[in-house]
Amino acid sequence: MVHTPRAKPVLEIIPNNRFIVFHGDQHEAQTIKLNGVVRLTTPDAMSIKNVKIWLEGKRRISWFYMGGMAAGEVSDKKTFWREERALGTSGTHKINSGTIEWPFEYTLDPSMPESIEGMNSTYIVYYLHASVSRPGWNAKDITTTQHIRIVRTLGPEQMETTRSRTNADIWANKLSYSISIPTDAVVFGTSIVADVELSPIRKGVKLGKIEMRLIEAVTKRIQSAEVPDQRGDRCKVDESDVAKAEMEFPENSRVTFADESADNPIMEDEKYVFKATLELPKSLKQCRQDVDSHNINITHRFKLMVNIHNPEGHVSQLVCRLPVKLFISPNLPVDDSNEVQVAARTMTDAELNQQEVALNAPPEYGRHQLDALYNDINTGGYMSRAPSGSATPFYAQSRNGSSENVQSLSGIAD
Repeated sequence: MVHTPRAKPVLEIIPNNRFIVFHGDQHEAQTIKLNGVVRLTTPDAMSIKNVKIWLEGKRRISWFYMGGMAAGEVSDKKTFWREERALGTSGTHKINSGTIEWPFEYTLDPSMPESIEGMNSTYIVYYLHASVSRPGWNAKDITTTQHIRIVRTLGPEQMETTRSRTNADIWANKLSYSISIPTDAVVFGTSIVADVELSPIRKGVKLGKIEMRLIEAVTKRIQSAEVPDQRGDRCKVDESDVAKAEMEFPENSRVTFADESADNPIMEDEKYVFKATLELPKSLKQCRQDVDSHNINITHRFKLMVNIHNPEGHVSQLVCRLPVKLFISPNLPVDDSNEVQVAARTMTDAELNQQEVALNAPPEYGRHQLDALYNDINTGGYMSRAPSGSATPFYAQSRNGSSENVQSLSGIAD
């Protein structure tokens, strides 16, 4: 006779929504209800004592270091949020076989930090925990856990600070260029499309391969005391390329005129106009959203490079950097595997990014007073020597961000 194991009681947390979205920062966003049921399914009648659920938020900041003969790990862990609820009837009582449910509800405050997931040693995560206590000295409690993700998308006020980005100038008396992106707010998991205009000025200059990068900068800080004092804090800054792409120079993108021919040349500067697309990672394990919370700061820059073949034989490189802000959109949510749910989308990348920004279109740039907004931006990586228009902030000289006398394309340093 084959012995069949007895079925065990099963406890589940079933929230109405595990993907919580705050629209705007803590001052702009509204409170959100997180509700659902705790469900217990048991094959036999049983006695239970107490049923409870609690929402827990944990933060960890960690990195490894090596210095001389010493090596180790710097780590700081904290449970920054815990809210417990008692469910049902307290005290020991008996329930019948079958299914029993207990409803729960939490009011989530907009000051709660958004989830930061995908990095191995640094995170902000939320979990719902539930337990059913059983009377008796050898009876084990029945427990379960459910992951909750909190994201913070752009609110109307933040939409007003989003805008197109343009970097236009004459580089090293060799090339006139204009590189722009339609918006600096980009939905996580989509793509960045740059409009590129290039006009060689110096005779004999040839344009070569186009390279693109998305650079992610992660700053982690561990406070040495409860009272913030950066002089005693420990800090780690990492930069990495989280997306790369390259394309051959599109020779067919040269601007021509209807009546232009070899016998009737148009006396205009040689000019090339085309689009360059950088596909963004679809996983939080490769790239994260922009965030500044609980001593974790993550920012991104879009970098476009144009290889320039000089008549003397060496290769120069025009380097353009534009700041971008990645955010997770409820229209392109992330699943429990930290992957964007691409199958659920019904719009192209351009349509999705345009829709997000168009929800609350910002006023014209000239109507803003943006001095305060750009005070804390390091302009060392921006290349324009002077504004090229009302939509271009003042950038540092372009020559500083360029590399010359490179012997070959393969030898170009990033």
